[in-house]
Amino acid sequence: QAIPINLAKHVSDQLLKDGEVIQHSMITKSIERAQKKVEENNFGIRKRLLEFDDVMNKQRHIVYKMRQTFLFEEDVRSEILSMTDDLLEESVLSICDDKGKPMDWDLEKVSARFEFLLSAPLEMPDDMELTAQNLFDHLREEARRLYQARVDDIGAEQFEGLERGICLQLIDRIWKQHLLEMDHLKEGIGLRAHGQKNPLHEYQREGFVLFQRMLDNVREDVVRHLYSVRVFTEEEVRAFERAERARREAAERNMAMVHDTASVMADGVAQDGKAARKAEREPPKNPDQERERLKAARKKRRRKK
Repeated sequence: QAIPINLAKHVSDQLLKDGEVIQHSMITKSIERAQKKVEENNFGIRKRLLEFDDVMNKQRHIVYKMRQTFLFEEDVRSEILSMTDDLLEESVLSICDDKGKPMDWDLEKVSARFEFLLSAPLEMPDDMELTAQNLFDHLREEARRLYQARVDDIGAEQFEGLERGICLQLIDRIWKQHLLEMDHLKEGIGLRAHGQKNPLHEYQREGFVLFQRMLDNVREDVVRHLYSVRVFTEEEVRAFERAERARREAAERNMAMVHDTASVMADGVAQDGKAARKAEREPPKNPDQERERLKAARKKRRRKK
């Protein structure tokens, strides 16, 4: 038989007063086990978060070290030329198969990559023995010649400022984009557990791939920007100023047209407002009379047929 609620509450109040400590061994052990389980879960969560953060900390250390180089190192040009060498070497190794014959190599692909990176066509000597090492040495020599030409055209001191500024700007922009990609990766990485995969291992693996791609993008963008930078001639500057002046005048004309159109529309709205106010002053039409008028007009038209 069920115990009435009031009676159960009275018995509970008699057994345990407010503020009284629970001293039953079974209850105490159950509470201790529950607290221990909660603490273990919280510790596991904190540990997993630290393991995920450790991936980003290692990447951040590499990027910050790169920024420190371009901020404070005196000779940043050697770092930029090293980036150029890496890209050219990758281009050569991608088409130069040691097991194949040099005549089968796709040199047009190398030339297209060279022009894409350095903004200049590649000239190949006719008397060069075609080997992977000779090809790389030729690309490297041409790259340094083109880079020195850029320095001479702009001036050594001014170009050094461009080197630092462009490198830092590109690193920051690409690093911010990489952080966004890593956040997106982290948001969905927990779903890998449904596929019997360790989310942390997957995050480390895919994060490494994304970071390597980020470093490749930094190298490529730095090289492309610095090899394509140039000083405008006075005539080019004047042409740019004329084009900019024409653009501003066209924008002002378009803005004036917008204002004129707005004025016309405002006048129309004002006229509509006058008509509405006039209609408001007129007495409202009787709906029944209006229906009868329309009905009579229809009958009249049909009688004419």
